[in-house]
Amino acid sequence: MKEDQIRGAGIVLLSAFAALTIAGLLWSSQRLGDERQRDNAIDSLESAGTQVGETRQVFVQPGWRLEQIARALDEAGASGERFMELTVSPQMLSRIASDDFMPSSLEGYIPPGLYELPPDLSEDKITLIMLDRFYEEVAPLLLDGLEPGLSLHEAVTLASIVEREVVRYSDAPLVASVYFNRLLQGIRLQADPTVAYAVDGAEISAEDVDSYWVRELRDEDLAFRSAYNTYLHEGLPPEPIASPSSEAISAVISPAKTDYLYFVGRDSGSIAFARTLEEHESNIERNLAPPGALQRLVERIMEPVEGHVGVVVRLLGSEESAVIDADDLFTSASLYKLPVMAAAFDLRNRDQMAFDERLAIPSDAWGRDREEAKARLGDNPTIAEAVEQMIVISSNAAGETLLDRVGRGRVEEFARSNGMNDTWLTTKRLLTTPSDVGLFFEKLAKGDLVSDDASAEMLDILLRQEIGDRLPANLPDGVAVAHKTGSLNYVRHDAGILYTSLGPVVIVVMTEDVANGNAATAAISKLGELVFEYFESYVPAAAGLVPSDIAGCDVEGGSAAAGPLEGKVIVLDAAHGGDEPGALYEFADGSFLQESDVALDVALRLRDLLVEDGAVVHMTRCTDVNLGLMERAALANSLDADLFISMHLNGSEDQERDGMEVYYFSEADHMLANYLLGSFTVPALWDALSTELPVPNRGAVRKEFDVLLYTSAPSIVTESVYLTNRQEAIALRDDSSNGNSRREQIANGHFEGILNYFAGGSEVLEVSLNHD
Repeated sequence: MKEDQIRGAGIVLLSAFAALTIAGLLWSSQRLGDERQRDNAIDSLESAGTQVGETRQVFVQPGWRLEQIARALDEAGASGERFMELTVSPQMLSRIASDDFMPSSLEGYIPPGLYELPPDLSEDKITLIMLDRFYEEVAPLLLDGLEPGLSLHEAVTLASIVEREVVRYSDAPLVASVYFNRLLQGIRLQADPTVAYAVDGAEISAEDVDSYWVRELRDEDLAFRSAYNTYLHEGLPPEPIASPSSEAISAVISPAKTDYLYFVGRDSGSIAFARTLEEHESNIERNLAPPGALQRLVERIMEPVEGHVGVVVRLLGSEESAVIDADDLFTSASLYKLPVMAAAFDLRNRDQMAFDERLAIPSDAWGRDREEAKARLGDNPTIAEAVEQMIVISSNAAGETLLDRVGRGRVEEFARSNGMNDTWLTTKRLLTTPSDVGLFFEKLAKGDLVSDDASAEMLDILLRQEIGDRLPANLPDGVAVAHKTGSLNYVRHDAGILYTSLGPVVIVVMTEDVANGNAATAAISKLGELVFEYFESYVPAAAGLVPSDIAGCDVEGGSAAAGPLEGKVIVLDAAHGGDEPGALYEFADGSFLQESDVALDVALRLRDLLVEDGAVVHMTRCTDVNLGLMERAALANSLDADLFISMHLNGSEDQERDGMEVYYFSEADHMLANYLLGSFTVPALWDALSTELPVPNRGAVRKEFDVLLYTSAPSIVTESVYLTNRQEAIALRDDSSNGNSRREQIANGHFEGILNYFAGGSEVLEVSLNHD
């Protein structure tokens, strides 16, 4: 693939300016620089333009085009049409023109924010107020802080591109650095938003404002002939493409200092950066590659955490790994103490620091520390004591004093010398990435951090960490984990080395801007527990699995016309089997009905329905044998399944209880669960099946079953009916192919749900938990 065929050429490495907010850079009468404040402001208005009391409120959202601002004015009772006329009038343009530049419109020069305007103000005066805010508050700051050779208008143009590229403003300085690097090297920007601006302007009417910035670019769009197409033309586009936020402006004034030349957006909204085309292509492939079992496990566990999440999990010496936004910058919290500890050991090894040297703890430092810290340290601890308590109880007084003694620049230099290029201690806000923290622990585990002996000493200290509410909380007794936590308001971290029978596993979990700190802590604990189980139980089960020994009743897809199931790989898992019969019902004549037999029969019926519609179906069993839960998940993963359904029938001592339950774990699984429940409980579908036994809806329930946790594909466990219900047992006893038999109804219900899931059908119920 040639360089000019790669879309989204960008890069980011958030540096000292990741959290920079330019003092006094107020776009509006309210400060809307913070993403949360911005979102709250948006949510607080029923529309972008409203009338409140004696004023008009007009909210201009960052990244809007002029047409979108005009619509907001229309909604506030002003004339958007007149505003658009004014945006190209010489009178207005002259207010932002320079000696060598006359813009063709006001695009990019209407600052985002909330404008409170008198109700009778003319459109001319409204436009002047908006322009004056730019001229008085923004332009002077831009001129004072611009990169050499960059004009004010070029800065606004570049900031508008950065605005449209980023989802998270923390990435903005890095994206800006990519574009600066490409400009300096004479490489085309290849910025998708510039193409979208040109294509949207040609294809979308000014009235259809909701369609701007929506459509994904097609390959043919990259050849669209326009001066704004930065795939065809070098340098910046002629003028801005949108109204940039203060964060985007800040990023252009103070871009991160990197050598990145490329970036690609991830599905999560974060950005992966690269220095070379080869790295960039690798990032694209990773972004498009289907997740493996470990990756899906990690994503599922961290999915409920509301906030910014970064994770690294890696079994050292193997290809087993999983990441979530591992290159994103996070506030370090107490994880900064890791490189401080290592830098201190490095100075000791160089005979530049003695660990018996005594430190003077500043009196004000104790107010930021744990209660027991002073009792353990005293006012003049040795460096050795400070290092230990900085880690073991996370003493802030020890950490701050030791950081001052070693020197922020020296710690940062040590981090760089060990490949931790995104760890920052010379900034006001200490920053690092999950990747850097993971590299720290990987080098430590291998004995490559400072020296083999020093690494062993540091590991010994980390193994004695006393804060155990996260990674170690749910681990079995005796499992060792050398780790370090970090906490601040809205920040919960834990990172370390988890020792398994397969070898050391580096695990880093960083969460920031979390709505619920307890929920983040619980998710970290759960991740530690299940990652340990993954390597202790799932990996050995998968390694010993021979699919050919288990299969034998697989059937290829039929010759049905193309439909939603054509080519879909579906794995059906008939519950229990062998020496595990599952739920039982004993009839008056002494005969038994057992779950394992009925589940297998229903699964085979469902298999035939799916195959007839073009699916490729695999069974975890087609005879009366029992397969371990981990083996069932591993089999589904080995087959690259699109869907996994474990089919059960429920049991209870209460023989009157009946109804369908579906268990899921992730949100993707929840959607599948709703489709299945809908197919069983939507009356119209049951009328079509001529049922006389409607199924009560007992809801979709989130459960941590192994087959849900460790299966890569969307997966659910269905408990179709209660086999122990007398009426159900009598109906299920009929094993004929009669279309009205209970077994046929259950198979058809599953079939309809699967069809709707792949077709994105409308027969979906948003189910709620309804258990007695």
